[in-house]
Amino acid sequence: MMSRSATQTVTGTDTHTDSDGRQEGHMRDYLSIAGDSRRWREFEHRDGDIVISTPSKSGTTWTQMLVGLLVFDGPDFPSPMSVISPWLEFELPPAAEIFDQLAAQQHRRFIKTHVPLDGLPLDDRVTYVVVGRDPRDVFLSMAPHMANLDPDAHSKALLDAVPQAEVERRLAAHASPADFAESLTLPAGNCHVNTHVAHVLHHLSTGWQRREERNVVLVHYADLQRDLVTEM
Repeated sequence: MMSRSATQTVTGTDTHTDSDGRQEGHMRDYLSIAGDSRRWREFEHRDGDIVISTPSKSGTTWTQMLVGLLVFDGPDFPSPMSVISPWLEFELPPAAEIFDQLAAQQHRRFIKTHVPLDGLPLDDRVTYVVVGRDPRDVFLSMAPHMANLDPDAHSKALLDAVPQAEVERRLAAHASPADFAESLTLPAGNCHVNTHVAHVLHHLSTGWQRREERNVVLVHYADLQRDLVTEM
């Protein structure tokens, strides 16, 4: 294990690894109408934690279920998935509530995030599972999701947790392309729930750049569909 004074150059950025294996250095901030990646900076990892990092609509819940089946050796989970494997940066529950919930868990923890690896405090003790999906399918999958969302109810709940000016700032930065062709023209940005092509590819590139690291696992949605048993 590296000492606190050791350094690594990763994706063009100097990072420091402390005695617990946690890399400290520049992390990109991701903000959305749903969450704030800066919560991850306050979270205390344990040896053996699993972080499931996916773009939105890329098999997040499916991957959580697969990891849960491995952790619990079957489908008998002690709590609903949203409790066992919370979305850590989601701002409607207070951060302390999610942190306490995870601190109380005695099993191997697995945590959901839509934050790319360049927005997470990477830790040598943690396994990062990055899931990819064809960006065209990602974009199309978001449409029914948004159709089923009650934006007024969500905005009201968010305003209870985040100041109105901040919500308005995030809404202005959130890309809402009319169609896939328009989504091709948008930059990656820093809204981690966006599903336009540049953002999805950026998210996946942060995993690909670390593909040789022992604690980074890359998974593709199409491979899971084609041969789930082999992929498991």
